[in-house]
Amino acid sequence: MNTRFLVLATCLVTALVACAAQPAAQVRPAETPVPTAASASQRDAPSSMRLLAVGEAIDLALPGNPSTGYSWEIEADGAPILARQTPPEAAAVASSDPPMVGASQTARFRFVGAKPGRTTLHLVYRRPWEREVAPADEVRLDVEVR
Repeated sequence: MNTRFLVLATCLVTALVACAAQPAAQVRPAETPVPTAASASQRDAPSSMRLLAVGEAIDLALPGNPSTGYSWEIEADGAPILARQTPPEAAAVASSDPPMVGASQTARFRFVGAKPGRTTLHLVYRRPWEREVAPADEVRLDVEVR
């Protein structure tokens, strides 16, 4: 009985520690043949202005944990100044272990400057069924395309 309790307690503590770890937001430069990519951080001040040329991209990599029900949603996509595109595939981590259940994942978004002008990108991190509840996190970027 004592051994069973010890194994169960060890598994529970390991699972809790794994679920609690979340990586910081990452911004990757564009990997397709666009001129360059502007970087954006999840913690940028709302007043910061990102400058892009037509054809340049902003790639966002935002941490999340879909197993909790939370996901990143686009509130304002910056259209028609910005065009949303499919982000490049993330490089696979070389590992022989299968992904851990409940582990954090990264949501990736790419926006490309479509025409000159100013706009705002706004993404929120929330549970889709909790519309009346404030988001757990959000990203807001002001963008000017020249």
